[in-house]
Formats: sequence, structure tokens, C-alpha cells
Amino acid sequence: MYQKTVLPNGIRVISESIPYLRSFTVGFFYRVGSQDELPEENGLSHALEHLMFKGTPSRTARQIAEAFDAIGGQLNAFTTREYTCYYARGLDEYLPVSLEIMADMLLNANFPNEEVEKEKAVILEEIKMYDDEPEEVVHDFFLQTIWRGHPLGQTILGPAANVAGFTREQVVDFKERWYTADRLVVAAVGRVDHQQLVERIAELFGSLRRGALPAAPALPVADLAKVTYRRRRTGQVHLVLGAPAYARNDPRRFALFLLDTALGGGMSSRLFQGLREERGLVYNTYSFYSAFDEVGLVGAYAATAPERSLQVVDLMWAEFARVAREGLSPDELERARSQVKGNYVLALENPGNRMSEAARAELFDGRPWDPDEMLRGISQVTLEEVRAVAAELFRPERFTLVGLGPAAGERAWRQLRLEAGGLVWGDILSDSSDTAKAAARIRSSRFPRKK
Repeated sequence: MYQKTVLPNGIRVISESIPYLRSFTVGFFYRVGSQDELPEENGLSHALEHLMFKGTPSRTARQIAEAFDAIGGQLNAFTTREYTCYYARGLDEYLPVSLEIMADMLLNANFPNEEVEKEKAVILEEIKMYDDEPEEVVHDFFLQTIWRGHPLGQTILGPAANVAGFTREQVVDFKERWYTADRLVVAAVGRVDHQQLVERIAELFGSLRRGALPAAPALPVADLAKVTYRRRRTGQVHLVLGAPAYARNDPRRFALFLLDTALGGGMSSRLFQGLREERGLVYNTYSFYSAFDEVGLVGAYAATAPERSLQVVDLMWAEFARVAREGLSPDELERARSQVKGNYVLALENPGNRMSEAARAELFDGRPWDPDEMLRGISQVTLEEVRAVAAELFRPERFTLVGLGPAAGERAWRQLRLEAGGLVWGDILSDSSDTAKAAARIRSSRFPRKK
């Protein structure tokens, strides 16, 4: 059963009781992420998340870790572009003590200078770790390119130079500015008693003040029809081809979920079958639909050898063009429908997923989470609705293409450009390389022009 209580200071407490479980999952969700940072602050939400674990006047960082190990619990956190979450799991009998430890962290973290400096070094290693994952890097590169200059295009970890320069004073100021009662949702799922949860949160967090809500940033304006290549010493070219899409609550999102699934959501999808199974061009390829509070993105990713990258881009364009022109077949739609519903239901068997879904509904929409809303929406999508969404979103002038890879790929990508009529291969310079030969074979690939 789903229940909600709003405390006098504005904290929203929501819970879903599942009596047959012997555990709890609880999360503290603050509505602040990398999209809320100034350019010089980029990375501060994530840095603060790390530093909240580094001790309070009554507990050292080691004591916090040992306290959760002693009760067989788990404590962790993560930062996104739109929110930050601190969560814990454990046996139901240990929920009160877990809440007390988390409250001590979230309210009383004192950020010793030596811990700030040490954790900055840890985060710099995390940045290096992600920088060694070209698949991660190319997706960030895509967001930076399509939302150039907007906070949503910033990375979550931030640039290393920013992180290295953060001071304790910046961390404290950022926390006081954003970690306020009106921006906090506490969500719990499992064997929890809602009234006892509310009373405990009120006791621990009742003095947390409200904040002055800052003005929302302007909506990002997509920088479209761009082809950008970034040189990197990798064995493959990693590429993303994408366009703006629908926000989190747009009613057309259900049709886009199905379209995304049919295009690249599994082993039977068009991209996986066409690029990997039929032609052996890639090991990894998929499509994606990323929905944010007011905007969204749809696109596809692939990684392939430099000499094959132009062919892969060409085939991606062909699939986007075909589905924009023809939509899906009845069999594809029903297969995607079953896949989306099955994945959704299976995911909700995890209490952590249920907690996150409920918290996001409250955090961004201020309404109860209805787990059946997704199933109803997916069940009602028609072939014509999918075709209309594809025709609207998959117009060539709306796309941006980015690549990340070795110099051999860059030479060929210089010949690409996006026009209203589609993707155009320019004249290939005289070159005996396999890349140039591949480009010459597919020099004139386009979406069909509209009549």
C-alpha cells in the first residue's frame, strides 16, 4: 500500500508496505544534480555526495561504514543530472538505527579539510576510470555537443580541473543552498510502517529548513545537424547518432518506448540484427531513449573498426529512415510491447527500483506513483501512433552525430555533413586506405527528401 505524508517543513515522506519482505529499502532523494551547477561548479553535486560519507562530529567515516556492516546492511549513493540519492537496505528490524545514521550523515557532515583533499583524489581517479571507458565518454560527448552550453550537457563527474580546485567552503555553501527540506523526498519500500517512518523522519529532520527555490534554467536548445569527431587512441570508433525527443511525462513517450525497443532494445532488434547478426560489423550496438523532466533524447550507439565506421553510420541512417517512412510491422510492435512490459514488471520485483520509481514521481511531479500507468500506456499504443512518432522525431535535420576514435576514422569523418535532406558524404580525398574506399562506396547516403 502506497502512503504519503508532508511534514510541516516540506519534506515529503512516501512508503510502500510489502509485508512479506523481511527487509527495508529507504532513500533520501534531493532534487539537485549536475544540471543545477554553474560551469565553475560542475562536478560539485557528485563531490558532495562522496563527502557526505566522510564523517560527522560523532562518527568517523570508518565508524559509519562499520555501523552498517555490523547490522548486515548496505549504504550507498549516486548522483544524476537531475537529483542525488542516498539509500540503504537492511533487515527490517534495523530501519530505525539506519535512519539515525543516515540523518547524522546528511545533517551533520563536517567535511574535514584532510578528508576533502583525500576524496578529491579519489574522484579524480574515478574520472580517469570513466575516461578509460570510451562508451561512457562518447555519450557524454554527445550530450555536450547537442546541448552545447546548457547545464544538461555537463558531465556528472565534472572536469578534473574543477574537482581539483574545489574547497571546503564551496562544498558547505552548495549543501546549504540545495539540501533543503522542500527539495527532499524520503521513500521507503518493504516491511515498513508508514506512521512510524513519518514520526522518525519528523524527529530527525524536523528542524531542516526550507530553501529559496532557485529559478529553473532555461530549456536547452539543441545544437542540431552537427557532425563532430574527437580523436582518441582506441581500437574502435565509438559513435552516437541522436535527436531531441519527449520529456518524462509526454503522453507520446509510450509509443517512443516501443519504437526504441524495436530499433535497438534487444537481440531481435533491427540494429542488433542488421549490424551484428547479418553483417558482423559490431559487437555492441543499441538504441536509447533518455527522458528528463522537460526534454528528452533518442538515438543509437555502436562501436566498430575505423574502416567500417562509415558503413555503420550509413546503415543506422537507413534504419531511422525506414522506420520514419514505414513505421513498425504488427509483429515488431507486439514483440516490443511484450518486451517492454516484461522488463518493466521484472524490474519492479526489486524493491530498490520500486523505491526509485515512487521517489521520482513525487520529486518531479508531486503525485503518487502508479505502477500500472506504464503497463496501461504501453498496452494502448497503436501502429499509427508509433509511425507518427517516428515521422516526427526522425527527420534528418534534427539529428546530431558524434564519433570518438583513432585518427584513421577522423580522416573519413571530415567528409560528412548533415543537411535538411539527410546525411551527405562529401568528396573523398585521394586516399588508398580502407576507410576511404569504404566511404567512396557509400558516398551518397540520404534520408529521402520530403515532398
